[in-house]
Amino acid sequence: MISRKKWLKWLLFVIILMNYFSVRGQIVEKSLVFQAPLAIPLSLSGTFGELRSNHFHSGIDIRTDGRQGIPVLATADGHISRIKISSTGFGKVIYIDHRVGYTSVYGHLYCFSNPIDCLMDSLQRVHQNFEVEIFPDSLRFPVNKGDVIGWSGSSGGSEAPHLHFEIRDRITEEPMNPLLFGFDIKDTNAPVLRNFLFYGYKDSIWRINTNRNFKISGNTDEIIYLDTDTAGLGFEAMDLDSTYLLGIYFAELICNDSVIYKYAYNRFNFNESRYVNAHIDYDWNFRLKSKAEQCFKLVGDSCSLFKDAGKGFILLNDSFPVRIKLTVKDFVGNEVTSEFLLQKKRNENKIAFIDTNRIYFNKPFTFTSKDLVITIPSGALYQDDFWNFSYKKNKNKKLISDIYQIMDAGTPFHKSIFIKKKFNTALKRKIVLVELSNEQEIKNSFPCKEENAFFVASIRSGGSFGYAIDTIAPSVIEIFYQPDPVSGNLILSVKIIEVLSGLKSYACFVNDTWTLSQWDPRTNCISIYPENQSYGPSKLVVKLVDGCGNEGKFEAVY
Repeated sequence: MISRKKWLKWLLFVIILMNYFSVRGQIVEKSLVFQAPLAIPLSLSGTFGELRSNHFHSGIDIRTDGRQGIPVLATADGHISRIKISSTGFGKVIYIDHRVGYTSVYGHLYCFSNPIDCLMDSLQRVHQNFEVEIFPDSLRFPVNKGDVIGWSGSSGGSEAPHLHFEIRDRITEEPMNPLLFGFDIKDTNAPVLRNFLFYGYKDSIWRINTNRNFKISGNTDEIIYLDTDTAGLGFEAMDLDSTYLLGIYFAELICNDSVIYKYAYNRFNFNESRYVNAHIDYDWNFRLKSKAEQCFKLVGDSCSLFKDAGKGFILLNDSFPVRIKLTVKDFVGNEVTSEFLLQKKRNENKIAFIDTNRIYFNKPFTFTSKDLVITIPSGALYQDDFWNFSYKKNKNKKLISDIYQIMDAGTPFHKSIFIKKKFNTALKRKIVLVELSNEQEIKNSFPCKEENAFFVASIRSGGSFGYAIDTIAPSVIEIFYQPDPVSGNLILSVKIIEVLSGLKSYACFVNDTWTLSQWDPRTNCISIYPENQSYGPSKLVVKLVDGCGNEGKFEAVY
């Protein structure tokens, strides 16, 4: 039995702990002053929370005027706690731990400062791997505010030179909006509203009802009639900043003077980032390549970023309209507002759903057809949906199966769904699942594992799929020199081609010695960095292995 005194102490501890996390989630520590990570005027090419493919953007992207090699500075005192080099993601990246529990992140670097660069280079050669990662102790690499820790670049998954910069809560590991920490960003342009989408809500499912373009200066007393009792609003908006279109910071939806939905991009959890597919109209984005945000929450959306946003339900009747007001802001407070009236249509043609093929978001679903089994786990959908499957005979000579249409193209799955099929072939280890374009061309491939006579693959969105056999090894199709983006020195490079299962591993040898090299998946090129440049001809060997184990070898003298 716990004594009253101990029970009160425990209760006090819990209250203090809850208050700490509550305050920490809302207020940025004022005693820690950050400086800009670049000694140039800050201009953004990407904002925090911006809608990206399958994730919210976890930091800000700072322009470097198309250049690489600009000094990157530690934004506050601390120590380097993590250093990583990768061909994808943040590429060359540094993490600095600061006092009072924050971590700053600097991604897509061209190179690190000494002695970090020398250390990472030696680790790459010792492990004979371009991709390395270390977690130094707090005494190894202390830094002061303003110290040069590296130079900006375009490494990893970067499409153009810039600095990706983050500030994270080290306790929760959640990224926070860096602009909350007082960085000076010049922005006098308000966001732009480009399109509105109206949804109907029936039997717990949201479906698009209509869409419409508005001029902000248009007639705010115009009535828009919808075929639904319960409506929802979506919108396309961009923050116009000079030549860049950026993500917004804040949105608020008011119905008859009551706020029914509101959110701001301040922080989120990395484990929840894929919920971006529930916040946007995924089908709209898939078909039109334009992101529309929804001012309502799907029943299967558990993202904490929108936990206090509201429901966003707009209740309509056919007797009188309701007034809707949408306000969108950027971080510095520039805003745009649009108002209009919504009303239910008289003699409405009701939204009709056929429940015979209904899939529930919170229940598993399995479909079986001959030797094919498709499993959708509970929680893979963001709301209930309707099962859609068809198949047609294969006319693509690259395939060894029929072509299967699984749900609508672009239907997002929060969890992987599994496709199993039986095959009778001697080339079992070469089988891959492939996704097909509208023109029936292969655009993606997924590895298969053999389990109990089935070949199992997983996918994260609906579309058109089939099976193929990959027996073709990856190969080198070109050898050339390209200039280093900063020094201008020529770098020996090779261009590779891989048809189906993707490049799994590679290794380069110069004069029979393993040599540091870097694969760029964006260009399918491998850059080669011999440790000691020799005079006269040298022998180059490139070994390649794809996802199905096919091995290729290239030899040349340069």
